[in-house]
Amino acid sequence: MTQEPYRISFDQPEPQPQGQMKVYRGRSFGKGCLTFLFFALLVVAVVLAGIFVVYPALTPNKLRGDFLAAEVVPGKDGSYRVWIQTDGSFNYVQKITTPGKFSISRECFFCKTWTYIYDPVEKKIDKKIKTEYDDIIPVPEMFYSDGKVWAVSGTFITTEPRVNVYDAVSGEPVMDTKAFANKYSELSSGIVNLRVDNDPKRLIMGTRDGQNGVVYVVNENKIYRNEQEFRKALEETYTGEITLLALGGEDMSSPRKKLYKVTGPKNKLAARTHYESYLSNPHSMKFFLNSTSTPVNPGKIYLEGYILHQDEDCVIILHQDVAGKKANRMVTLVDISGKEKWTAPQSELFEELELDEDENPFGKIFFLKDKIGAERYAGIVVLKLEQVGLMGFDYGTGRKLWELEI
Repeated sequence: MTQEPYRISFDQPEPQPQGQMKVYRGRSFGKGCLTFLFFALLVVAVVLAGIFVVYPALTPNKLRGDFLAAEVVPGKDGSYRVWIQTDGSFNYVQKITTPGKFSISRECFFCKTWTYIYDPVEKKIDKKIKTEYDDIIPVPEMFYSDGKVWAVSGTFITTEPRVNVYDAVSGEPVMDTKAFANKYSELSSGIVNLRVDNDPKRLIMGTRDGQNGVVYVVNENKIYRNEQEFRKALEETYTGEITLLALGGEDMSSPRKKLYKVTGPKNKLAARTHYESYLSNPHSMKFFLNSTSTPVNPGKIYLEGYILHQDEDCVIILHQDVAGKKANRMVTLVDISGKEKWTAPQSELFEELELDEDENPFGKIFFLKDKIGAERYAGIVVLKLEQVGLMGFDYGTGRKLWELEI
């Protein structure tokens, strides 16, 4: 005999007609669940209010978001500010699995950047600028030119190229992507791709009407149809002689670099580095470049040396204390005569620059070249390491003035 299944109910059932069965359904959602859900939502709201409202109000000089870019901007009175852009979005990774298919993507809510104007000496935020996006934030190039700060980014997933220009003093917007494109007939159809190149700073763009490689030179405020046209115009300005400092090795693969003073035709030397392999050979310098090279402070060796910055007064060199895989990096400022003014040791630099036994010195400096830089602004030298931060040193003494890790 098979036992009939049954359920226990505390509700008194009504009599049922012969041959019919009453089915009782258990409650899955009641007042208790509603109360729990209400308190859960309340807790989430309180936490979010604390994160986005209360905590920011209590810490007005704290930089928020993931670091994207930074630039030091000099003031007319000799002071300076650091412009910093961060990703202030809520980012997450989305994974979708279906039969026979798997996808993973990065997504964001409240997509936006924060651009801070920061006083590194007083450790104070002067201004904060919010810029909204529709999708993932691309990593921008930020640079200063002629009283303006540029924040420029290329195409990334569904995000179109962006050009945002600000007044360096007030922080007020001067120009956005549409306004920039409308200034020039070559760009009026719209910009579909964009990248930034250096020496000099310029934007290389493609347009909606099919043009590729249109060049905008920032310091000239001028458009060239392509890179060839720009190069031709640039070479026409390279007249006369130029004198500069350069690092050259005893041979192509040697880590031992010496500093040379190089003099020759500007069109042969400017914006080029291929001649560094000729520096120790006066005959090659004369034959190939019609130039001369003279050792500066011949007894000084810069191991794995790399020039971070050069101007009419000085050169700033990144090098290391010993050869091999385990070494300390240092930054040395040398004046135009070849005299060393000061050296900042590893203990005062970013710890990310330090070499360990698992790293190849040549390989690490090769990949660092696009991430590390130095600039001189009147009385300070600023060392910048992408995705890490900036630090300022006194130009005359090398004393470390401030450090900003982001």
